[in-house]
Amino acid sequence: MKKKRILWIVVAAAILFTAAALIHCHVLKGRIDPTAPLHKPVNSVYYWKTSYYADEAQLEFMRKNNVRRMYVRMFDVVQGTEQPEPNATITFHSSLPDSMEIVPTIFITVDALRQAMNQHSVDKLAEKIVRRVNAMISWEEIKNCNELQLDCDWTASTRDAYYKLCKEVKKCMDKDWLLSSTIRLHQLQQAPPPVDYGVLMVYNVGNFKNPNEENSILNSRTVEKFLTRRLRCDIPMDVALPIYKWDLLFDNDYNFVRICYKGEVPEKGFRVRHEEVPYAEIMKVKSLLRRHLHLTDGGHSTILYHMDDSNIYGYIDEQFKDIFDN
Repeated sequence: MKKKRILWIVVAAAILFTAAALIHCHVLKGRIDPTAPLHKPVNSVYYWKTSYYADEAQLEFMRKNNVRRMYVRMFDVVQGTEQPEPNATITFHSSLPDSMEIVPTIFITVDALRQAMNQHSVDKLAEKIVRRVNAMISWEEIKNCNELQLDCDWTASTRDAYYKLCKEVKKCMDKDWLLSSTIRLHQLQQAPPPVDYGVLMVYNVGNFKNPNEENSILNSRTVEKFLTRRLRCDIPMDVALPIYKWDLLFDNDYNFVRICYKGEVPEKGFRVRHEEVPYAEIMKVKSLLRRHLHLTDGGHSTILYHMDDSNIYGYIDEQFKDIFDN
């Protein structure tokens, strides 16, 4: 009897240990479902400028890398004097490629969202966004549009307002359109917004205003800290990776001043920190995403942020092939 009792204790302990390990694994790691059932996983890019020109170098880059989808920032929504208003609307000096899927993308500031929330006018803001996007598509004769994306750095205090905005936008859209939302790393621990899929923004991971930040654009150690926390944002996702670079201006007391313009020479008494992302660091982050989020081979699109002449010359052809590989 004593031996049987000991055996049962050992078995029970083993079961409890296994259950605890499974719970621990569930809490710390998650799984992102593929977006393949919603839209075809293809090589994609963000276009995040206020003017669009059919730049031959960029067109050649997209042909060479078989880019089939462009997320085009159409305008921002910012806090206005009386109500949220559009700002920095893109001007089209050329037609977008007919062969490309175009996803109009709208950046919404937290201040604009909070203003709409305080005025109880989130539903009106949704109507205005959709109406303006449709008008721009019609006026510019943009083809191959069947998605809309919202981009907002919402937090716990503005989450409910943003989720309501997503719901209201979805109501105003054509029924056969998809609605997506950007998802920042810190938002992975929140319940998902009511959209068809998300785009995980794996860039701007650090505080660029911090003079001691090693690389605010992308740092694999910072990324891994987010990926090993509990994942609650369990919606299908594609992944956006950075290929941009920038110079950050600090004064002699190491206070952040601003982002430098391209080719700008800083005045005496100021310091510049240059940031760009090494190819090896991008590949390390891709490996972390596969390991922690269990990305399905061929199930997710890779989106590069963002399309610019200086960015497309930052890596050789084989490296771009590896970065796009999903």
